[in-house]
Amino acid sequence: MPNIVTFRAINKKPHIGASSASIKDLEKVINKFANSVIAEAKKYPPKAPDQKYRRTGNLSRAWRTTRGYSSGNFYTLKIVNDVEGKDGPYASAVQGLITASMWKRQYLIFASRGWRSIETIMDEEFSKALPEMRKSFKLRYDRS
Repeated sequence: MPNIVTFRAINKKPHIGASSASIKDLEKVINKFANSVIAEAKKYPPKAPDQKYRRTGNLSRAWRTTRGYSSGNFYTLKIVNDVEGKDGPYASAVQGLITASMWKRQYLIFASRGWRSIETIMDEEFSKALPEMRKSFKLRYDRS
């Protein structure tokens, strides 16, 4: 599966008075956010009493991010899981998005078994990270 989520977060050449120090601070906060998303995505729900399949841990081990500046000087964060089983890629079926096209959507059977979608995890972790993001990225407004 290709990247599940892509964020284009920061333009390296700010036009609204942000200092390069505040951009570096914001990068650190975004990286911390990415690490917390990955840590939460790696957590498995409790085994179901009637569970017959053996958990390999492959899904958990395959969560990763890529980060850095891309063309246009935007800081880009991609959350990726390209784990494959005998029937092909399956990360999106187990932990995919709730509001996505059919190919990236979480199957209801996995949601009902306690698997959190990456979208839910990101929403929760973003809510936790937002106050720190606001502190690290201060904007100046010209009132002239």
